[in-house]
Amino acid sequence: MKVLVAVDKFKDALEARAVAAAIARGVQGIYPSAKLMQLPLSDGGDGFARLASRYAGAKLMAVEVSGPLQQPHTAHYAWLPRYKRAYIEMAEAAGLHLLTPSLRSPLHTTTFGVGQLIRHALELGAREIYLGIGGSATHDVGAGMAAALGYHFLDRDGRPFLPTGGSLLQVDRIATGAVHKGLKGVKIVVACDVTTPLTGPAGAAYSFARQKGATDAQLPLLDQGASHLAALLQQQLQQEVQQLPGGGAAGGLGAGALAFLGASLQPGARMVLALADFGKALADADLVITGEGSCDHQSLQGKIVGEIAAQCLKARIPLALLCGQLQLDVRSLYKAGIWYARPLSPPGEALAKSLTHTAARLEAAAAECALFFKAQQKKPR
Repeated sequence: MKVLVAVDKFKDALEARAVAAAIARGVQGIYPSAKLMQLPLSDGGDGFARLASRYAGAKLMAVEVSGPLQQPHTAHYAWLPRYKRAYIEMAEAAGLHLLTPSLRSPLHTTTFGVGQLIRHALELGAREIYLGIGGSATHDVGAGMAAALGYHFLDRDGRPFLPTGGSLLQVDRIATGAVHKGLKGVKIVVACDVTTPLTGPAGAAYSFARQKGATDAQLPLLDQGASHLAALLQQQLQQEVQQLPGGGAAGGLGAGALAFLGASLQPGARMVLALADFGKALADADLVITGEGSCDHQSLQGKIVGEIAAQCLKARIPLALLCGQLQLDVRSLYKAGIWYARPLSPPGEALAKSLTHTAARLEAAAAECALFFKAQQKKPR
């Protein structure tokens, strides 16, 4: 019996490695002799740099940067000197997890530290940069990142300033004369887990800013600011990002990475699965168990769960899904090729209570899943 445990983090509860370990313990209790392979994963958000270090054998570099509120902070990225390749995780420098709930405000946070990480890699001679975006505390369309790389943002009086989500409307001109020369000729690929556009009712502000601390009254300002900067990017840099699929990821960093860095956007889940050699592990599995904190229809579109489901369906290997909250109906699960699904939290339970029991519930749910699989295997065919 060979079981592949391939999971993302459970947000605010357990990192991916701890999730995988809890599931493995549950399965091992039912199948003591099972061969278990644990693959902690990320779709480009929290954990991306450390997972790249693990799977690619890259060195973790520590860099002193400005955090999301410009506080001093030590961030890390993965560096592969042989290939002059860097794996940078924006959440390391501008992640929501770096701020307590009372300090979260996308009107005031910046991606400046992300630009500092990129600058550090460029000064080591990077020729390829893989930038994981997700888990952000920001909504500055990457303006802070760009400022750290030499772009200057001027107000209507010609004074330079550092734009944040709440001050994007004050940008009048973008000066490019001091942009870091190392950006020329560098391949930059963004690992992105959503297809959300930058602006509009389905854009970054209205889709994600509330979870970063914005009030409903602040959403129009954030959306208008992003739209204003997008118009300037088109007029002054000839970059069209307003309706770019994925442009709204990480508070518009998807759009900013294309406009300021010349980056391309790719599904983060697919990139990480390739890095982890998931296909090879899958070919040797009898059962795959995956999961994430909250599973809904977005989980099946570009995220880890959806990409794993697609590959398991193609390989005809049974897939079980364990998640904190399950918001997918039976038809959707069946269509995705998910053979078994189980939520950890009872309906109506307070999130704070659910988070404290995640590890124990994962272990119990994995044991139930293994028992069900065992019973199915014993049925006459």
